[in-house]
Amino acid sequence: MTRIDDKVVIGHSTPAGRSVLEDLDLDPAYVAKAKLAQLVKTSVREMGLTQMQAAELLGTTQPRYSKLSAGKLDLFSMEMLQEFLMKLGHDIALIVEPRHEGAGRRAVALVETDPRRPAIDMLQGTRPRRELV
Repeated sequence: MTRIDDKVVIGHSTPAGRSVLEDLDLDPAYVAKAKLAQLVKTSVREMGLTQMQAAELLGTTQPRYSKLSAGKLDLFSMEMLQEFLMKLGHDIALIVEPRHEGAGRRAVALVETDPRRPAIDMLQGTRPRRELV
């Protein structure tokens, strides 16, 4: 419970531009999976697919897709969620920042780009500092 100008406010409000998931102080890996799963569900809804159609497109079963829709994220890896997004027409770009002191962080961001020059094309035009085997 919070007091603002002598009024009692019950609950919590997330500032504009912030994710509710980030505000809840959850494990960053869980937040990343939740954002990917939400994007899968949003894309399926925008495409007007039933759960059965979505499951077929994604190469899974309707009961398994239903579990994803219900937020059972422990059943899905980050890689599987990324595969789902690619099957739904999304490009996935993985960026590894230069090493720094302390532990690294993980974040997922939805990037709105000019459709004539998707972010993945911009990344493919860059030269890595070193080749990964």
